[in-house]
Amino acid sequence: MADRFGLIGKTLEHSFSPEIHKNFGNYEYDLIEVAEEKDLEAVILNDEYKGFNVTIPYKKAVIKYCDKLTDKAKISGAVNTIYRDKGSIVGENTDVDGVMYLLNQIKKPVKILILGSGGAHGAVKAALKEKNISDIVTVSRRGENNYKNLDRHFDADIIINTTPVGMYPNNGASPIDIGKFRNLNTVIDIIYNPYKTKLLLDADKEGIKTISGLGMLVAQAKAASEIWQGIKLGDDLIDSVTLKLLRKTQNVVLIGMPGSGKSSIAKIMGRVMKKPFYDLDKEVVKHMGKSIQEVFKDDSLGEAYFRDNETEVFRELSKKTGVVIATGGGTITREENWPLIKQNGVCVYVKRDVSLLSMKGRPISQKRGVEAIFSERAIIYEELADIVIENNRVFKDNYFTELYNYVHKVKKDINQYYKNL
Repeated sequence: MADRFGLIGKTLEHSFSPEIHKNFGNYEYDLIEVAEEKDLEAVILNDEYKGFNVTIPYKKAVIKYCDKLTDKAKISGAVNTIYRDKGSIVGENTDVDGVMYLLNQIKKPVKILILGSGGAHGAVKAALKEKNISDIVTVSRRGENNYKNLDRHFDADIIINTTPVGMYPNNGASPIDIGKFRNLNTVIDIIYNPYKTKLLLDADKEGIKTISGLGMLVAQAKAASEIWQGIKLGDDLIDSVTLKLLRKTQNVVLIGMPGSGKSSIAKIMGRVMKKPFYDLDKEVVKHMGKSIQEVFKDDSLGEAYFRDNETEVFRELSKKTGVVIATGGGTITREENWPLIKQNGVCVYVKRDVSLLSMKGRPISQKRGVEAIFSERAIIYEELADIVIENNRVFKDNYFTELYNYVHKVKKDINQYYKNL
């Protein structure tokens, strides 16, 4: 019978951990939701499990149920991994290993700013200590260094966010405005869902290097698995599992002019990539209870009403992971939609010659003409795109066969994009 391990937390339905641990050994891995802190003891003492990972909000609470703590757990003041050793329950913190993996991707800093003083902060401090990095400032809500006097530290060259601000399901929030930091060269956010938080997207816009927390999640899981199994796994597993996870969990978001073929391509792409497919226009129509044509013809509603509903629907849809989304041709006209496109996915611009664009059932195209619309939107499509695909062919005799072949080629482009991240 396979050994059994599990993840202890409060809300775990969107956890990536079972998918990650499949890659490290032949053992069972359960999600164990614990509603109240008082119920932790019974779970930890259940000897059907040889060990546990621990996540929010119990990394500090489980300490009192451990007979021993490792040095990393003591220094960080938190436990994210539990194992049994000769009858004792041992608390470890492999988040430190995860942070070390992230720190290995940056230059030696002059000054690091850590945002937040909660459980994850301790792991970051412990990892920085191992790396002999000492010029560190912690910013918290009520400490000596807080968000009201953040201007003292605009000279920081690296920021590490350990707060939950911007984490699913509260996507779109950021703990700070990074535009004021004059020496910043790297921003690390230990949040992994969404893959790119608002903090990281803001840094991307400034041309600053960004590092997501997904690699940390995989690295800490590998370290925990090594402890449980008493083996050493290859470090190359971290990168390969992270890449595999990206391919599975990242959305593919298609943008482009009305009539460019986004929906047809996205539908087939969903089948080819084994990801659920969503047509944003259809989702908005369901939400409004009216067709797009009806809304545009109604002077009391019109385009503004449609765009408001489109953003509302897209805001929730973009929080999903591992889906294919065909956006509307004008989704990109609202800047607030740009981070929704980028936060959890690769953006594919379906580019089609203006002369081939269909105007059927498209009120804006019919009213203003595709040339005028394209001249306004083209630069936005190009700037948002991670991948640009040309769709100037006309599928006739073997429509589905040709379309499937075309989509398989696009899939290769997407996989190459992930490798280059």
